[in-house]
Amino acid sequence: MPDRAVRRHRRACLAMLLAGLVLTAGCGEDAGTGGGAGDDASSDLQPCAEIWVLGERLPEDYITCDDGTEGYNPEAGYWHCADGTEVWQEADSKYFASKGTRIRADEDGALHARLKACGALDGVG
Repeated sequence: MPDRAVRRHRRACLAMLLAGLVLTAGCGEDAGTGGGAGDDASSDLQPCAEIWVLGERLPEDYITCDDGTEGYNPEAGYWHCADGTEVWQEADSKYFASKGTRIRADEDGALHARLKACGALDGVG
């Protein structure tokens, strides 16, 4: 028979597992319910392919886009520059831009150079 510490550990693990199941139980889609807060918000987003176009301007209000994958809206990564601007990089890491500026390809270290120039890498090894 397992000792007391092992039994406590098993009970704690079981409790965490059950808590995780309870928390995720409400995350599925309910068939037959129309509208409501559970709707996929990606339908309201502009497709990523329409936003991240080389040479076009990144919208001033950009936060994310719809990549067409159900239930997944990529959050583009961004860095804060010393002057208060942000440099955004699209989810596939091919392009980058600041809001309102032209979208550039991340070729030949262009993104790294931009981040270094704006002070986003200050203090980073």
